[in-house]
Amino acid sequence: MSVYSGSISGLISLRLSPDSPSGGGGGVSGGEGAGGSDLPPELGAPGAAPSPSLVRRRGVSVQLRQIDVSASAEDQANAALGQALRYVYGFLLVGMSVLVGVFLLSGFQSIREGERGLRVLLGRVVVDDLKPGFQWALPRPLGEIVTIDIGNKSMDVKDPFWPNQAGTPEARFGDEAALANSGRGKLDPVQDGMLLLGDLSIGHATIKIEYVRDAEKVKEFARNLHPTSEERLIRGVVMQAVVRASAGVTINQFRKDLDVQRRAQATAQQLLDKVGSGIRIQSLVLDRRMVPTNLIKTFNEVDNAIAKSAEEINKAQQERQARLSKAAGEGADDLLALIDLYDQQLTGGQEAASEETLAQIDKLLDGQAVETGQRVGARVTGDVSRMLSEARADQTRLVATAQSDARNFLVKLENYKTNPGVVLISDWTEAAAKFRSRETVQSFNVPSTTRTLDLLLNRDPAVVKDQERRRNEAETRRRQDDELRKAQEAGLAAPTP
Repeated sequence: MSVYSGSISGLISLRLSPDSPSGGGGGVSGGEGAGGSDLPPELGAPGAAPSPSLVRRRGVSVQLRQIDVSASAEDQANAALGQALRYVYGFLLVGMSVLVGVFLLSGFQSIREGERGLRVLLGRVVVDDLKPGFQWALPRPLGEIVTIDIGNKSMDVKDPFWPNQAGTPEARFGDEAALANSGRGKLDPVQDGMLLLGDLSIGHATIKIEYVRDAEKVKEFARNLHPTSEERLIRGVVMQAVVRASAGVTINQFRKDLDVQRRAQATAQQLLDKVGSGIRIQSLVLDRRMVPTNLIKTFNEVDNAIAKSAEEINKAQQERQARLSKAAGEGADDLLALIDLYDQQLTGGQEAASEETLAQIDKLLDGQAVETGQRVGARVTGDVSRMLSEARADQTRLVATAQSDARNFLVKLENYKTNPGVVLISDWTEAAAKFRSRETVQSFNVPSTTRTLDLLLNRDPAVVKDQERRRNEAETRRRQDDELRKAQEAGLAAPTP
């Protein structure tokens, strides 16, 4: 916009000629915005006609200068705008820096105990073994940290191989006694689950599985298996493995043999490794195994008979061992082995060898150690040792008694030849005294003048009672001596000096 002199804006420029009364070359400029109120009164108000006394009737030259005020305003606006833009730009830089920092910090992620992490960059795994703790990766969509739970997990597979002959789920998986009474008596392949065994029998089973995601193969798990498909894959693999393992065993092996479980677990693990699942089966257990419901009672009867037979065999073995230990102690087995060998050698006509074996038997019976095979046999103790010791003692006593009797007889024989009457009276008196000294003999004195004597004999109750007491005391002492001897043989008591 252009403004000329005389305008109300006060932007007036007057230039007088040199002959102006003001002294030439001077000029007057004024306006409301430039201190117009300081003009002399003679000039009048701005924009008013000049006073006639001031107007000279001679030529003047006036030059009007155009001033562009819009350029100055635009520069100021541009400067303000630039400054504002610089502020906004600074705010944007700060905000973007904060956002970038927050974006990068969002890449930190905590990996808990029992987990492993994978660092992914642009869809590719760059680190496959991140340990528990805080780990960092570029945030999405550039990258991420994928956590894999490696803790123990378990699942049950019940339906596929179990009969469906009961009305409710509780009754279906009840005890065998209830199932034996609630069955239909036959199996329906459409409704009932079953396993075909190697002897063409049928069995039923429920399965319990414990597994983990292998910490060394978390990359395989993340690449090949989605978590939502995990249980479905394991279930299918385990079912296939159990079918394979069951097809190679009989009904009795299926019911009791643990090899079926081991083979099923090995087969299932091979199938999981083949597809690169990264899963390791820790245990596969046939939790319940059962024959068809209409055969449960029959198999239970057989099991009870087998158990009873095993119990009786065990009792017989224990009784055998107890009797052998009582008879010969620790050397019983070695003694029996030598006796059997001696019998075989006699039967086979091996007289020299049988004599050597008999000598070893005698040594064992004497309490000596004998080499049997590659070891030294145990010494014989127990009743055999005691009986042999008593026999030797009786032998010694009998020999001594016989020798003493022989010496006495020879002495009496010489005395009898010299004076037979004295010897007879002496022997008769000695024999009568011994007879009367017996506990069971009672003496009765009668007058010598008695011609007829009727005897009504009856045992004296006091004597009978005393005899019974003595017998009981003797039996008690004998029993105590036996117990003490056994304790000494077992090393539980010190030998009696």
